[in-house]
Amino acid sequence: MNGWDFCHDDNTVHDFDDDHHGTHVAGIIAASLDGVGVVGVAPGVSIMALKFLSDNDPDCGFDSMAIAAIDYAASFGVRIANASWGGIGAPTDAADLHDAIRDSGMLFIAAAGNDSSDNDQGPLVNLPASFDLPNIISVAAIGNSGALAPFSNYGHSSVDIVAPGAWILSTLPADSGSPTPGWGWLSGTSMATPHVSGVAALVASVWPSLADDPAALRARILGSGKPSAWTVGLTATGRIVDAWRALDDTPPVAAPPNTFTFVTGKQMSSTHATMRVGWPAGTDDRTGIGAYGLEQRAGLGSWATAVSATSGRSADRSLTIGTAWSLRVRARDGAGTWSDWSNAVTITPARYQETTTKATYRGTWRTARTSSASGGHERYTTHKGASVSFRFTGRAVGIVAPKGTSRGSAKLYVDGVYVSTVNLHRSSFTPRNVVAARSWLRSGTHTIKLVALGTAGHPRIDIDAFLVIR
Repeated sequence: MNGWDFCHDDNTVHDFDDDHHGTHVAGIIAASLDGVGVVGVAPGVSIMALKFLSDNDPDCGFDSMAIAAIDYAASFGVRIANASWGGIGAPTDAADLHDAIRDSGMLFIAAAGNDSSDNDQGPLVNLPASFDLPNIISVAAIGNSGALAPFSNYGHSSVDIVAPGAWILSTLPADSGSPTPGWGWLSGTSMATPHVSGVAALVASVWPSLADDPAALRARILGSGKPSAWTVGLTATGRIVDAWRALDDTPPVAAPPNTFTFVTGKQMSSTHATMRVGWPAGTDDRTGIGAYGLEQRAGLGSWATAVSATSGRSADRSLTIGTAWSLRVRARDGAGTWSDWSNAVTITPARYQETTTKATYRGTWRTARTSSASGGHERYTTHKGASVSFRFTGRAVGIVAPKGTSRGSAKLYVDGVYVSTVNLHRSSFTPRNVVAARSWLRSGTHTIKLVALGTAGHPRIDIDAFLVIR
C-alpha cells in the first residue's frame, strides 16, 4: 500500500537519502521470505508507508502531521500502527495526539525511547509511548543476552514489554551510501518496536477478530510474552515478545475442584456457610496458566459465574446449607485462550445442631437458650477437661461457636491426634463463628474433638453447631 508523505504532501513516500530508518523498520516487520537478505517477523503482511518525519526538512515532524497520518490510516481501516518515533514532552501538552491515538481504533505500538531513562519519571516523558491508553504498547529494547540495551528507556508502569533492538539486521534503501537496495545493522527501541508490530500482525492474521479489538490484541501480545528475569521491574510485564507463544492456539487443560473446607473466622448465617474451594494447577503446552475461572450451580439450576478470573487456585464461596452444589473450573493460558470447563464436582454442606446424636459430651455441660445461636440454643462448659466429640462422614468439618470476653480455649483433636489449640476469647461478642475446620481430599469417617482448658478468668467454651461437607 503506497500511503502518503505528510511532510511534503505527496504520495512519494520514499525520498532519496531520507528514509534509512523507515526502510529498516519496515523490513523488520515484513521483509519477504524470498531466500535473499533477511525475512521479517510477518513476511506476508501488507504495509502502508506513512511519512511525517524527515532528516533534512525542519518543517516536518509536527504533531499535526502525525495526527493527519493516524487519521489517514484509520480511514483505510488500518488496525496496527508501528510508531518507531517519539519525543520528550508533557502528556498534557500533546492532548490532540493523545486523542487521535485513543480514537484511531488501532493498536498503537510505540518505541519507549533511547535516552537510558525511566519513563515513569515525569513531568516530561517519552511520547507517544508513555500515553496512558489501552491501545498502546510501549516497547523497550534488549540485546542478544536478553538484558536491557544500555540506550533503552524503561519503566515499571509506563513500558510494557521488550523486544530485540540492538544490532538488528534489516533492509536499507538504495541511496547515496549504497546504490542498490541492501541490508544493514541498526540499534534502537525503533528496531524493537517492529518486532512487536510483526507479532501483532501474525496474531491478527490468525484471529482476524482481534484486529478489531485493540485491547484484546494488546492483552494477547503482553500476556504471551516470555518471562525474563533480566527485565523484571523494568517493564510492566517483565516479558519479551514471543511470536510462538502469541500464536498458541491449543487451549490449556483445567482440573476439577478437589479441596473443600470451611473458612475459619467466618460467621455462619442461619442459611449459609463460607467454604474455600480449591483446585489443582492446570496444564498448558506453551504459555502457562494465567488465570482460572469458577462456576457454580445449585441443584439442577443454571451455571453461574462464581469467579470470572483469578490468578490463585482457590476461592471463598458462601453456599446455602442443605443444598447440593456443583462446581467446575476452567483455565486461561498466557495467550488468553480459555480451556473447556472441567468435570463438575458436587458437594452438599450440612449443619448438625449441638444436640445431634453424632456428638458425645463428657464432663459437665449445660444448655443455654439464646437467639444468637443458629438453632436458638447452645451447649457450654466452664470445667477444665470437659470434652465434646463429633463423629461424621464427609470430606470437611467445621465447629461453630460464639466468641467473647468470657470465652476461653480448648484443645482440638482430629481422629485422636492433637492438632491445635482453639482460642474463643474476643474483646466483643460475636456468635456463630467457624472456630475450627479440617478437610480431606476424599470423603471418609472422622472424629473431631474439643477439650476445654479451663482458661483462668474466662473458662467458658460453647458449642453451637457442627458443619460437614458431604
